[in-house]
Amino acid sequence: MKVLKYVAITAIAGFMASCTNEAMVEEVQTSSLNLTTRGITDPVGVQDVAELMSVVDINDAIMQEVKAGVDRSLKYGMGETFRFNDILKPEESKLIRTIEITRSLSNELRKAYLSIKSTKKVKLADVEFFTELANGNLMIRWPYSQNWNGIDKPTIGFASEDGYTLYKPVQQSDGTFFIEEKEVTDEYIKENPIWVIAESDLSYDEIPNFENGEFYNKDSVFFYSKYAVKKLKEKSPKLAQKGLYIVNILFKEHYEGGLAGAGEFDFYWQSVPGGIGNSKKIMHTSSSGIIDDIQQIDLQVKSEWLRNERSNGLVVLEKDGGKNKTGIQVLQYSKADFGGEQNIEVSFPYEKKDEFILNHIWGWGSFLDENNIALDGTPKKYYGKDNHFWITFKYYE
Repeated sequence: MKVLKYVAITAIAGFMASCTNEAMVEEVQTSSLNLTTRGITDPVGVQDVAELMSVVDINDAIMQEVKAGVDRSLKYGMGETFRFNDILKPEESKLIRTIEITRSLSNELRKAYLSIKSTKKVKLADVEFFTELANGNLMIRWPYSQNWNGIDKPTIGFASEDGYTLYKPVQQSDGTFFIEEKEVTDEYIKENPIWVIAESDLSYDEIPNFENGEFYNKDSVFFYSKYAVKKLKEKSPKLAQKGLYIVNILFKEHYEGGLAGAGEFDFYWQSVPGGIGNSKKIMHTSSSGIIDDIQQIDLQVKSEWLRNERSNGLVVLEKDGGKNKTGIQVLQYSKADFGGEQNIEVSFPYEKKDEFILNHIWGWGSFLDENNIALDGTPKKYYGKDNHFWITFKYYE
């Protein structure tokens, strides 16, 4: 998940820049916070929306609406989330357009904004604020939503980087907000509903239109879910093409903790067709609901692996955000079938706080039957970080 930061009111920003992390947390606990505070590039930020959500009367209709949205997101492999794009514009939604859902939360958000606007100065007019929110990447994350008893109302806030501190906005009588800080454990999160306002690492434009039966986005990235595999197999029961396929994957952990929710993972395949380095994101998925459960993928990685591509590679990243970075895999290419090999650097994008789950290079022929079988006769498993992830392949000739 993308890591998020928050800031206190502009008046104390200069002071906070020179403080330690501990002093910054203390300042957040005791200072009034401004609804319109946001990052330089974010017209509407996480803290803004957390404060707005904190004054909404969360009734049963809203609870059911958010639960339905989160359930639909889980179905499509997008984690326990409900994006504000879908909340504010359900008729255009790529995830919930085809289900009946109330607009209770959308209506109450607008009422809450008017209420706040009546007690304090805000920088954005209603239309501007909700346009920004509807077109941004903010969302509600509901960890362990499947544990909800159908009765309890949520605590609403935003989370620390490690996922174990909840920052809960509380509105005061003069309209300003202060932040209550609460340490949480995994057990507490499982037993008590918490709605975390967070930012997705994916822009809405990157998501396939699931409601139109699409599971590949505009860049041909496969968004894996059990439902996606089921629907695609209904269209094509058998593998129609030869080539290299990802067969199975298994996650033994989320590589995240607490309020950070499940991990979001990007798969990048590196190759050297014709001696030219190429990196392609081939798959995205979330670990929600699939821990310790072998997943059948059957995704074609490449239609043919020519012998002169002496090596190819795969990088699996757990997305945490941060500054854009560039990684390198050094692959080999030969103009002839054998000999004369040259090293070719293939670059791939990642972000500073991303976690490398797998970074592996295979030689040509690694996935041919005789080379791809473990001692117990099963397909060879290739393990990732701490052996908490593995992947299998098959090459069809």
